[in-house]
Amino acid sequence: MFFSVNTPLLVTLKYLCSNPGKLFREYIQGKRKTYYKPVPFFILMTVFYVIMSSFFNTEFLKSEMINNELQNTEALLNRAGQFMQRNVTNFLFLFVFSIGISLKLLFRKRYSLAEYLTIAFYLVGIYLSLIHISEPTRLGMI
Repeated sequence: MFFSVNTPLLVTLKYLCSNPGKLFREYIQGKRKTYYKPVPFFILMTVFYVIMSSFFNTEFLKSEMINNELQNTEALLNRAGQFMQRNVTNFLFLFVFSIGISLKLLFRKRYSLAEYLTIAFYLVGIYLSLIHISEPTRLGMI
């Protein structure tokens, strides 16, 4: 099954927060059964992010719009926020590939592009989970 409950999602989250280097090294060295797979992790965190955004009714750039007095700027920011909400998954997927390619360019001889893309999927996934944690506190809900 793609998203199995028996997979060690909590172990992956723990190591991504406490010691991501260990997770990356062990995953690339072949100790893959210990950790949640990177692409399902990324998809799960993206789905969770979209659900939480709709649950908390967050709008991107909302705090910038509240204090702005210019109607044109407010309308522009509102449209930009709506565009981001509609296309957040596309941007995140491009973000993964840009991180993977950047890592490959910076560290050419160390690992293959596929291994850097694996690291990028984990990085963007943990980025999304950190946004989940900070979003309610940033909006004053907790």
